[in-house]
Amino acid sequence: MVRLTAPALGLLLCTGCSDLLGGGRAQDWLAWTIPHGSSHAALAPVGGLLLVEAGPGVVALRQSDGSEAYRTTLDRTSASSRIWVQGDRAYFTPGEDVYAVEAATGAVFWHAALPSSADYSHNTADERAVYVGMRNRRVVALSAADGAQLWEVDVGLGWVFASLITGISVAGDTVYVAVRRHMDDGDLLQRAVVVALDRHSGREIWRYEGGGPHANVIDAPTVAGDFLVLSDEYTNTFFALDRATGREAWRVQGLRGYVGPYNRPRVADGVVYAGMGDTHVWAADLRTGKVLWKTATGSSIYAVEVCGERIVVNDDDIEILDRRTGRHLGYALRSTDAVFATSDVVVSGMRAFVIGNKASYAIDCG
Repeated sequence: MVRLTAPALGLLLCTGCSDLLGGGRAQDWLAWTIPHGSSHAALAPVGGLLLVEAGPGVVALRQSDGSEAYRTTLDRTSASSRIWVQGDRAYFTPGEDVYAVEAATGAVFWHAALPSSADYSHNTADERAVYVGMRNRRVVALSAADGAQLWEVDVGLGWVFASLITGISVAGDTVYVAVRRHMDDGDLLQRAVVVALDRHSGREIWRYEGGGPHANVIDAPTVAGDFLVLSDEYTNTFFALDRATGREAWRVQGLRGYVGPYNRPRVADGVVYAGMGDTHVWAADLRTGKVLWKTATGSSIYAVEVCGERIVVNDDDIEILDRRTGRHLGYALRSTDAVFATSDVVVSGMRAFVIGNKASYAIDCG
């Protein structure tokens, strides 16, 4: 591990860099901006830090001011496309590896080699285990203590065509696995599959398969009370499953003729928020799927997140909406051909964080 402090390796605090703010006024929403030399994709907040993918390693920025706390280079050559956190540990899946590190320092606790790449799935962990989806359609549970394998299961046993685990969630004693099942060689025909597994043994509890021949699922299921809420990229819909049975409870159809969403829905206070490919943010009642409002944005939406009473939207711009009404409140970034947002949106307290092609951004949600 190589540990450096700000402003090492060209990562500089920048509170007033107009060339990184795109084409409009954004200073009212931005807490800080950190320029960087290349586009980062993965990020996760933990313990006052923001962990950001940086080539074959991770940079930890202080959430308060964006200054660099440490930089870790892992023993690998590929960049991690996924970062997730459980307790005081952060986990990374660069290709056929899983790393567990101390989030506060970047020190490596353990490393486990996998038989297949885990770079696509949005993975998860609890206090007992780390649950990882691999490109060979297998889910593996590794001990959170030392990385030893606890169980492994093929969620696509007998399937003819290659398929992808898109994400995993865990709640109580159940692990929920979202799978994009390919029905032909050309990937034109797909189905959405969700499998519920016992977290102790990997035993299958129930299985959902639906959405028709031109449907799929993307990202991990969002666990919300009695429901799982998911996004269907091919049909521009989002839908809910009953957690106990796997039966589809409702489905919201976005505007037809669009592809999306590209990210999982978010849920707060009984309301589901989905950023869609049809350039709208949709809000729906969690129990019934009744649409409460929808708001047009500048373009197809990559990600949304709830931050206090706001919705932070990445649609190349970083837009701010009122989460109760959908009313547009302003921008934290106006994109141009040269400057635009590229990442998921993550939240810690009353601050949201987004990565762009030129900078990292912290947004105050008060």
